[in-house]
Amino acid sequence: MRKLLLALMAMGVVVSACTGDDDDDDGGTPATVSGTVNGANGGGGNVPVVGATVEEVGTSNSATSASGGVFTITVDAGEAVLLRGSAASNYPLQRGVTAPEAGITGLEFNMPSNAIVAGVAGALGLTLDPTKGIINVNFDGAFASTAGGFSATIAAATEGSFTFDSSGNPVLSSATIPNGERTLIYYNVDAGETTVVANSPGAITCTKEFGVTNELVTPATITDVRFDCN
Repeated sequence: MRKLLLALMAMGVVVSACTGDDDDDDGGTPATVSGTVNGANGGGGNVPVVGATVEEVGTSNSATSASGGVFTITVDAGEAVLLRGSAASNYPLQRGVTAPEAGITGLEFNMPSNAIVAGVAGALGLTLDPTKGIINVNFDGAFASTAGGFSATIAAATEGSFTFDSSGNPVLSSATIPNGERTLIYYNVDAGETTVVANSPGAITCTKEFGVTNELVTPATITDVRFDCN
């Protein structure tokens, strides 16, 4: 079950959310975002997903993953956009990005299967509300794996959160990550815009990936929020 939980948490996938923007044909400078779409295989690893959709939310702009799960999509440079990955049998995952003119490479959408999400929820005794979403907060960086005490504050109403204890077991209603862990999960979060703020221990500073300010919680979708902590 620890592997199933890791498959859900470590979705090094999609960055947090920002509201949808106009199509990327509005005269802005184009930037290319490329990466891979993967599906959690239940064993702690990921397998490429071919034929998955990566879309710029709120627009008709989209791309389809090819061999190896590789995708390329063009967005407006310098504008925060929300990218959402989806595929049959996988739980949708979204991430907010702001691409420079040089573009972004190596962006991953690691989507757990619907079966894995259901299995994790069942193991924790949770019932996921399909009208609400999930926020997956990741603390990365030099100190994230060694210093405990990381937590986050979200503005949206949520039923609760869980993380892992020092033995690697999931713990419900915990808002602080113990030593050696990196992930905090909020479940049944009200849909709509929200802020997610990192609370770091000591003198460690956490900076949000891509500088995205607001997250967008979407029903039955995982919003991945990443902080670089150093």
